[in-house]
Amino acid sequence: MSIDDPNPTTTPPALTILDRIIHIPMHQYARYFEAYTTICRQRPLHEFVDEELLNSFKSDIPQEVFGNPAAEERALRERVHQYHLEIYQKTQTEVTKRWQYESEIKRPYFHVKELDGHQLTNWRRYLEFEEAEGNFERTKFLYERCLVACALYDEFWFRYVRWLEGVGGRDEDIRNALQRASTIFIPIVRPAIRFHYSLWEESKGRVAVARAILKSLSIKMPQLVAPYVYLAHLERRVNGLEAGIQSLKDSIASGKLDIYTSGALVAEWARMVWKIKGDAEEARQVYEAHTEEYLDSKYFWINYLKFEFEQPLDVDNPDLTHQRITNVFRTITERARLPPLTVRDLTEEYMQYLIERRTGFVDQYILLDRETNGPFIVQTQRKKRLAEDGNVDSVNKRIRMSNGHPGVEVDDEALKANKLDGVFKRYYEEQGEQVPANGQVSLVKSKTER
Repeated sequence: MSIDDPNPTTTPPALTILDRIIHIPMHQYARYFEAYTTICRQRPLHEFVDEELLNSFKSDIPQEVFGNPAAEERALRERVHQYHLEIYQKTQTEVTKRWQYESEIKRPYFHVKELDGHQLTNWRRYLEFEEAEGNFERTKFLYERCLVACALYDEFWFRYVRWLEGVGGRDEDIRNALQRASTIFIPIVRPAIRFHYSLWEESKGRVAVARAILKSLSIKMPQLVAPYVYLAHLERRVNGLEAGIQSLKDSIASGKLDIYTSGALVAEWARMVWKIKGDAEEARQVYEAHTEEYLDSKYFWINYLKFEFEQPLDVDNPDLTHQRITNVFRTITERARLPPLTVRDLTEEYMQYLIERRTGFVDQYILLDRETNGPFIVQTQRKKRLAEDGNVDSVNKRIRMSNGHPGVEVDDEALKANKLDGVFKRYYEEQGEQVPANGQVSLVKSKTER
């Protein structure tokens, strides 16, 4: 076909793709260049060289070939080939600079199996190198390659989005990346990228989209606290504090949440009143009004005690500040039904408070240290909680009878009949374990024996 063909055809898709690839420094670059030049030899010039560039090449052709179409085309093809060789040499130079990274890419394709640490480190270093080179197209292409192999790692999606944000003017690229990460690749149990997506859309004035992302997440994971908190703060930023609080109230009242999630949302409600409205007394009233309802919610009590710890000292009545902290602590240790490890952690924080902010309470510190860190036999409060009637002596008797199994009086007949008494059940609940289905105490191994 002549270079002056009056009916030029559309450039083949494969040629278009290869034309882009030969400019990119990557593994097997020579293979792609060879494929490109092979196709070019079989296609008319106008399919792979634009008219302006082709006209500039004509000025390099010897005058004697003009007037001979065949000779003119051969000369032009030779000039175009030289042009492509220059591209090849530049690409080769760039590949050499990147070879230490390219040679370490062992899995360039997507797979659900995790990448090893060395592969992840190589991608991080490769991206750092390309970012420093400063070529936008090359860096963007490398990110897209990286996200084929690392699609399940939100670390790289976050990095890509933040890099694009730094470049500026790439909103559609950012939205596309966030959509792919949130709707296709990143498991919903790792929702951080979705929260970022919501915040980004909000920053662009698309509040309805931001709200929809959070509501969708709360529907799919109804017991996850964070979506409700993010949604409440979105409403607060857009419509004011009362709207944010009402969002939390609506979530709590929906009836879809377990006591742990709703307890955490009550704590967030109180925190918003305290931190944003600046009304500590109203925040305290929120906690006090829900005390009985959330005796099982560790998030409620952790935040309640933290709230009282962080209140400024009432210099006119310092004992009032102490009494408020102590009242919450006593409810935690005497009435709340919390995991033992949570109670232990909160007790240690209270002990730290006693030695750092109180005077004359060292004896109480020593008592709490014994109850928290001493052997079970001296933990009076623990034994009271195990006793059906609150009688410590009855528990001590059971300890002596149990031949080393604390808090349980072994009744072989009852065990055989699978009739587990209340003390036995409560002991296992205190340990955060399930009661053995067959009721056989002797067969239950400790965690260190398993």
